[in-house]
Amino acid sequence: MLKEKRQEAILSMLYERKSLQVNELCEHFQVTPITIRRDLGELEQAGKLLRTHGGALPAPEESPVSTDVSSPTPYPAGYQTRMEEKKRIATTALRYIQAGQKIFLGSGSTVYTLSRLIHTFPSLTVVTDAVPLAYELSPLPNIHLVIIGGEILHTTLSTTGNLAESMLVHFKFDAAFVSITAIGKDGQMYLNSIAELGIMQALFTLVDRIYILIDSSKMGKEDFVCLGKIVPGYTIITDEISDEYRQIYENMDVDVILAK
Repeated sequence: MLKEKRQEAILSMLYERKSLQVNELCEHFQVTPITIRRDLGELEQAGKLLRTHGGALPAPEESPVSTDVSSPTPYPAGYQTRMEEKKRIATTALRYIQAGQKIFLGSGSTVYTLSRLIHTFPSLTVVTDAVPLAYELSPLPNIHLVIIGGEILHTTLSTTGNLAESMLVHFKFDAAFVSITAIGKDGQMYLNSIAELGIMQALFTLVDRIYILIDSSKMGKEDFVCLGKIVPGYTIITDEISDEYRQIYENMDVDVILAK
């Protein structure tokens, strides 16, 4: 089979199955793993899919924002921006998750991108406040999924309010992966909505291992709601950071991981 036809067939299979593994593609097309990995690499460069450890997922940008109120898969507009950077950050963050862990995945497009990579774990418990993320993970039998209740914030499609905050105290997490809208030079973290403040504050009180997934466009910026300063033990994962900012954050005993 010609390469072009094989790649078209791979995309068709991916559309139907939602995820693919290199070994099953090798068996289906009767080609070597090197050939399949080359195909997946070319398709990812073309923006057609998202490569994972040992396989592939549909590219997040292939799930466009819908303005149709009947659409079952709504995603906020921010999910379509800086996708390459978010893929790199998410792929790097994946290294800090282990099978069997109990983790919190917050709202936001970068954490959503991470959620699309965790299907390969044999078992994982995920608690989230993000409706799009919960929708994405709901078909996976290897993921024990919990979505905390509360009022839906339309701008982020996340649950908020006292009910959502009170649910968090009943869980013990190994780690939390969250996004913020900005982080200042002084380490001050920001959100753009006060509705999300309570969830984040409760989470930071309960979880020791906090991973902040943030792309470089939000570095050195400010926003509407002050969340508090990063504290020792937090980890920032970003696609790019200046030497100056990296030194400032590391002097605060915060780990800074540069996505590759």
